[in-house]
Amino acid sequence: MLLYVALLHLKDVTLIFLTHRSSEYRIIALILKTRQNNVFLLRCLRLSDPLILTPIVMEPPYAKPQDIIFRRQHLSGPWIGGTVCNPFKALRSNELEITINQHFASKRYSSGSQVKGDVIIKPQRDIPFDRVSIKFICESSVETNSGDLPVETSHLLLDIDMPISPSVYPEPRAFHPGESFSIPFEFTIPARLGTAPCAHTLRAEGLRDLHSQAPPSTGCWERDSMAPKGIKIEYTVQATLWSSSTEESPAMAMLGSKQPIQVLPCGVEHGPLVVPHMNPNYCLKSSKRLRTALFSRATGQLTLSADQPRAIQLKPSGCGVHPTTLAAKIVFQPFQDNSSPPDNCNISVRLESETWFRDRPMNDFPNLVGQIADYSVDETLLTKASIPLSWEISSSERRESNASSDQQSSIPYWSTIEVELPSFTSSERIFLPTFYSCLSSRTYKLRVTVHIGSTSLLLALPVQLLLVGTTHLVPNEYAEESLNTESAVGPTVRLPSYDELHGHGEGSL
Repeated sequence: MLLYVALLHLKDVTLIFLTHRSSEYRIIALILKTRQNNVFLLRCLRLSDPLILTPIVMEPPYAKPQDIIFRRQHLSGPWIGGTVCNPFKALRSNELEITINQHFASKRYSSGSQVKGDVIIKPQRDIPFDRVSIKFICESSVETNSGDLPVETSHLLLDIDMPISPSVYPEPRAFHPGESFSIPFEFTIPARLGTAPCAHTLRAEGLRDLHSQAPPSTGCWERDSMAPKGIKIEYTVQATLWSSSTEESPAMAMLGSKQPIQVLPCGVEHGPLVVPHMNPNYCLKSSKRLRTALFSRATGQLTLSADQPRAIQLKPSGCGVHPTTLAAKIVFQPFQDNSSPPDNCNISVRLESETWFRDRPMNDFPNLVGQIADYSVDETLLTKASIPLSWEISSSERRESNASSDQQSSIPYWSTIEVELPSFTSSERIFLPTFYSCLSSRTYKLRVTVHIGSTSLLLALPVQLLLVGTTHLVPNEYAEESLNTESAVGPTVRLPSYDELHGHGEGSL
């Protein structure tokens, strides 16, 4: 009998599927091989049997970062999406509920925000248990295509476990129908993840520090976050009820639930990027010949240059930016002594977002190497604003040009222009802060176009979008800022004790 074998490699296990052509490629055996080379025959089927897969008892999901870093799985097939690859999905039940105080779907949390609430257990049957785990999780995932099947690569970025004293559990440890039990929890959203999630090799200096900063929620907003489908960063509060473990069987999750929240973290201004020469993504200097008309003779050489601008501050809602100032320098090298510099220019500015993603860890700045898939969207900030030019004569050094030697004798002029980029609020989009993570990143650049006569000079400047800390929550969902944001300036990752939370009243643990 000729057998066909298919392998699915995960982080800790390998799934081996055996099939036979005469069975129309029906799976006749499913074998699990662990990292310790232990092999288990999970299900053996006769060719006449219907396809039945026995759920696998896996180790507790969302293990600590040092145990599971990156995980890859296919997103289609009869065994995918169920208890085999994601047992947590099968555990959702109205018997276990997570409630967060003063929470609503569009509420935005930030660094230092406190997430308080209760895990409520309402069993419909007698449930003996060993423990209850309450965690605050941040997980990043990227969906890519591998052949005919989409593949999801996920990365556990943050795993904070709420300490629960064993003394709060009932004795014997069992929940009974008709009773309601409440377990309070409290988490503080940290500004940093630590270095454990980013343990892979990096080539770029300083990138590990950026990878350890908390990223914003991605792919779960009610507005357009300008990210492609399949790119996701999710913050959730997760609660799981675990059975007792024995030598014959490990602990198994019996009830589970999770509550997602939306996070826009505060950050600090990054240092300027060191842009390599001839980088295809950025342009900090541009030169062209000046012509008064399209087919007229060139009167001189124009050079436009600018440094990387300071970070642009986001509004707390993330739906717009505060005003900022953009400065640039123009140098005019006349080809003849009687050539006069232009009197004014028109400037247009667009803000372009770029989302970078990859199915394996990034070891360099994605916006500098340009070898990683990206998705870009732009927003217009300024359209053909007229700026008067005030020229000064260069004192000593003369700028090089492509003109002939007798034309280079003319003294160059230079002018500095400053333009204020106005504040704006988008009704459809949300702007995520600039972030760098292992699987996905978000960067921004300013596309600057300066029109002088019939000549257009183009710049592409890297710029950071930054959310600064606030200390309040605006309850009006439809306020001008559309805040719905709760954040604090001084974040802490300390978890409270149960005595600090509150006493346990009647009907609570």
